[in-house]
Amino acid sequence: MHGAICGYLGISTDISLLEKIQQELNNLLAISENQNSQLLNFTHIVSHNLRSHSANLHMLLEMQKEELPETTTNDIFPLLDESVTNLRETIDHLNDVVSLKYNSKDSYTNVNISATVTKAISNVRAQAKDAKATFEIDVDANLVLNCIPAYLESIILNFITNAIKYRATERPLHIKVNAFESNQTLVIKIADNGLGIDLQKNGDKLFGLYKTFHNNKDSKGLGLFITKNQIEAMNGIVAVESAVNIGSTFTISFKTNSVSTEVKEA
Repeated sequence: MHGAICGYLGISTDISLLEKIQQELNNLLAISENQNSQLLNFTHIVSHNLRSHSANLHMLLEMQKEELPETTTNDIFPLLDESVTNLRETIDHLNDVVSLKYNSKDSYTNVNISATVTKAISNVRAQAKDAKATFEIDVDANLVLNCIPAYLESIILNFITNAIKYRATERPLHIKVNAFESNQTLVIKIADNGLGIDLQKNGDKLFGLYKTFHNNKDSKGLGLFITKNQIEAMNGIVAVESAVNIGSTFTISFKTNSVSTEVKEA
């Protein structure tokens, strides 16, 4: 009969293998999350305990200087004192790296870019004056980024401090900070006319831990490593253009889903 149902067609697929693979992936993910949690706890405990021990060593050396000054006049004590100081600095650096792993979205808030740049320049005013640095600021007064405020302050401050530290002695230092929104991206550019970096030689090591590219005695090779991690922790990216004895431009980019029109002072 026309239109009458005369039979049924059934199709079955064995998904037991897919279910098994999915379960294995879930198990691996659970193991990885547990291992990551244990590793973070371990690094936190180690860094905390090392800091306590190094602080005790430093305190004991200071007590010895005050109470037994005659024992500090030999050739060994200054070396011991320097070693303990270097140990404290290294542990502080490690704590900075570990702390990057403990921030969450709860730390995010709307931050005014212009106010943050102004604050960073104010914080280095003495260094900038000593270096005879001039600043050119081109930032929309209403431009706001939803981010971790302490990270953004640290990022801008570190790039400006580096520009001052690695300036060229044969010409006045000029630092330009530019921030704008383009192609659904918020961009912050920090440029200088300093010593510059040979990117062909050192580009792959630029943001590495304890990597230095100039002969400054106070260079630790940590600032750019921390800064890159702070940028990436907020889902941003950083790029650099540089030429030896010409200068450097660092470009930081964040997607516009991190941008807000509400203005809040940093």
